[in-house]
Amino acid sequence: MIIGHKDIIEKLNRLISNNEVAHSYIFSGQDGIGKLLIAKDFAKNILCKDNEKEQIMFDNNNHPDFKLLIPDEKGTIKIEVIREMIKEISIKPIVSEHKVYIIDNADSITVQAQNALLKTLEEPPSYAVIILVTSKYNSLLNTIRSRSQKLDFQRLQKSDIIKYIEANNYTVSLPIDTLISLADGSIGKLMQVIDNTDTIQYLIDFVDTISQKNVLDFNQFAIYLTDKKENILNILDYLEIIIFEKNKELDVASYISYIEEAKKNIQGNINFEICIDKMVLGFEEVQNE
Repeated sequence: MIIGHKDIIEKLNRLISNNEVAHSYIFSGQDGIGKLLIAKDFAKNILCKDNEKEQIMFDNNNHPDFKLLIPDEKGTIKIEVIREMIKEISIKPIVSEHKVYIIDNADSITVQAQNALLKTLEEPPSYAVIILVTSKYNSLLNTIRSRSQKLDFQRLQKSDIIKYIEANNYTVSLPIDTLISLADGSIGKLMQVIDNTDTIQYLIDFVDTISQKNVLDFNQFAIYLTDKKENILNILDYLEIIIFEKNKELDVASYISYIEEAKKNIQGNINFEICIDKMVLGFEEVQNE
């Protein structure tokens, strides 16, 4: 289900109708806002048009003139994968007038592989369309960016998020304004929030009563966060947003500075428990001021 991005969808449909489809596009925007869904829909419309048989093939993931490339288990797209793609592109389409390749998380293409891709972007076959999907536009080489048409995908509006929730009959116990803030204009983030409702409610309850907490309460909070190690960066993002929403009652800047320091240290592979303990100790100091 595609939500929002009406202007971009209309533009892509117009390009197809006017036979003005370019050879290379970059779909850029934060994770989870529908870039890949729209890229697939664009590819389907390019390849299949009104051909029902081809549409069925596409929907069943066996259209011979379409391929989706994704990062490997290590989170990269290596030069061997790109070389194989280039080899396949040189072969003319089997059933359609075009061949379409989507590279998801294109920022994960190694620099060596991006350089290998460059020649194809400079001199593409007339029938080839390559769509690079990324949330990290600046991670792509300048030479790649300069040879591709960029489409910027903006965060979804509050009304789009609510429409998606209603269309899928989701029942969420969180306050709607909090839910919208945590989703941050992204369906992908919304789904993560829905999957972590209990944790988020715990954070809300903790922040609501933080001025009443004692040493034991803060220790229990540190233990709770330590047990959430695998999802801790998302949880700390949620905690920041929840604290920010209480900005009239809390020293927001101080709390958030401790959270940001913890995130930075965790990503820097500093001992996890030390990072959490230091952050929670900082919270306790702010609360006692």
